Amino acid sequence: MQDIAPLIPPLQDNAYLISLIADITGADRSDVTERLRQEHRYHPHAVPKAYAEKGLERYIWSQELLDFYEETDSFIYELVVWNRSQIKCTMRRWMLDFLQRHRLPKGRILICGDGIGADSFFFAQAGYEVVSYEVSRYGQQIARRLFDDYKVNVQLAETLETFEPESFDAIFSLDVLEHVPSPPDMVRDLSKLLRPGGFFIVSAPFYGIHPQWPTHLKCNRKYSGRTAWLEQAGQMKLIDGNPFGNPFSLQKIDDNVQNMFSLPFGKRLSLGSGKVFLHFSGVFPALILNIALLMHQSDSQLKRLMPKLPSQHAAGERPNDCISEIFVVQ
Repeated sequence: MQDIAPLIPPLQDNAYLISLIADITGADRSDVTERLRQEHRYHPHAVPKAYAEKGLERYIWSQELLDFYEETDSFIYELVVWNRSQIKCTMRRWMLDFLQRHRLPKGRILICGDGIGADSFFFAQAGYEVVSYEVSRYGQQIARRLFDDYKVNVQLAETLETFEPESFDAIFSLDVLEHVPSPPDMVRDLSKLLRPGGFFIVSAPFYGIHPQWPTHLKCNRKYSGRTAWLEQAGQMKLIDGNPFGNPFSLQKIDDNVQNMFSLPFGKRLSLGSGKVFLHFSGVFPALILNIALLMHQSDSQLKRLMPKLPSQHAAGERPNDCISEIFVVQ
């Protein structure tokens, strides 16, 4: 199988990204460039800044929070930098390896809450049939342009209600559940769309109740470092993952036991230790934040990708027609 770089092509191209964001949001390109530079330096920066300017109460579910998701363009900047980071690229590569190790080199996958569409783009390049679902208006618009401009075949879903039960081989929920008022209900609904024996891959930093993550809900902190509720809500079992939940991988229970995978003893120990750490990090979120900031500051990939000069693109130019600075990351 062709090796697919986890840093997708549009995220390697500053000129294209700056032109795209300016085109969709109506912002001046020099302003877009500066906001990207600020996000590269101080991530997470744009979202907490915009949230504070709105004067919204942090960590609670409200109509004002829903309006913020709909109106703000700040998540674009946060998501560009996060999806460029070495942490996320490593995670993206791990998820692809997981599917291939567990006998799913091809299949139909749903990526729920994919923001600007980076994960959907990656898995479509890897040969999967991908459905991307995102609620934010700006996220949908950015994703649609990425897919169209780079001729990547991804179905954009307006709603999940039209899909048949048990119609997906794998479902991804990455950095979504910490934002919703009832994670078990969402997992239960997503599990209905997953075939028996299918895979549910999830990452959710429930511990992140801190001013830098104002849209994380405090009521969900109790889920940090716990997976039993996931298994119960989704009728699934934990079969793999990274020690700190980036991500956890579960399999929907199938009556045909030959289709089920088990969690090796060594992996059980490492995940157990990581879950204990995540549980207590919910009490001390600043600990995780400081670790995350240290890793961000030492991320050589982000340093290389930081925009240096305003783009010279004309709005609407396609990436193949542009002279751009490209960074190839394997």
